[in-house]
Order: sequence, then C-alpha cells, then structure tokens
Amino acid sequence: MPLDRARAPPRRRSPGNIRRTVILDDGPVQVTDIWVYPVKSLAGQAATRARVEPWGLAGDRRWGLVDPGGHKMTALLDRRLLRLAATSDDASGAVTIRAGSRTRTVTPPTGRPVPIGGAPGASGIPAGGDVDDWISEGVGRPLRLFWQPDPASRPIPPPSAVRTGTA
Repeated sequence: MPLDRARAPPRRRSPGNIRRTVILDDGPVQVTDIWVYPVKSLAGQAATRARVEPWGLAGDRRWGLVDPGGHKMTALLDRRLLRLAATSDDASGAVTIRAGSRTRTVTPPTGRPVPIGGAPGASGIPAGGDVDDWISEGVGRPLRLFWQPDPASRPIPPPSAVRTGTA
C-alpha cells in the first residue's frame, strides 16, 4: 500500500523533517527516503541502506547534546542546532560534525555513563575535550556532547511491535 493511502495520526510538521507514525492496513510499503541523525537534533545524512535494530536505525541518535545543567538540548528548544550537521561511521561509532566549512571528528569516549536530565534513566558518556567548546561556538550557547554506549538502554516508550532487519 502506498504511504499516501496509509492511515496516519495528525502530527505537527517541522520544517525540513516531517515525521509521521504510519499505521499500515495491509500490503507492501515503498520507502522513498532514509535519513540517519547521528547527533540528536543536528542535521543528518541521507542513506541508501540502513540496518534496523530493535532500538531504531543503526547509528541513529547515538550522540546527543546537553546544556550546562545536564538537560537534553534539541532543535525544538534551539533551532540554532540545525546550523551543524553530522555524519557517522557505523563501524566505529565515530561522528563527524560539520559547521560550515569546518569539521571535527569525535570517537566514542570510554568511561562511566553519567545521568542526563530530561528523561528518566537516560545516561551517556561525555565526549569531553575541546569539542564541547567547538560545538558551543558553532551554535552560540554552551553545550556538551554525549555518547550513548548502549542504545538498548535508552528509555523509549514500548512500541506495539518491533521488527529488525535491513531497509
């Protein structure tokens, strides 16, 4: 069944990223675009293929940003985050962040996860180093970059059904 014939609950549209939950009645679905967002709320990357894990697409939103108080920062709270774009290397988990013509590549940090405010049970490992200052300068506010070492531990509302595979 084409997506335009599927029933979808109404959702608010976000410029540049229209997301809808689709409830399929029956029949096949045609996927027209796949996007991966390695860092939550930064511009993402188009993909021709994606591995689907129980928690979502491989490499999607493994990194995130928090404010000085440790609360998650999203583009809904500050549109300036969209000034930066991120691409990932699925094999290593490294992320390359681009701000205009400047780039920084960050590898997943090691260490003990610390709590992140805004979601019960959320935690991550701070990237540390000068990347926080670099991102803060690009966005125009103090931010810290975090890595989520175990995506299965991310608190996500339970779906009615989860399928894994390759898209």
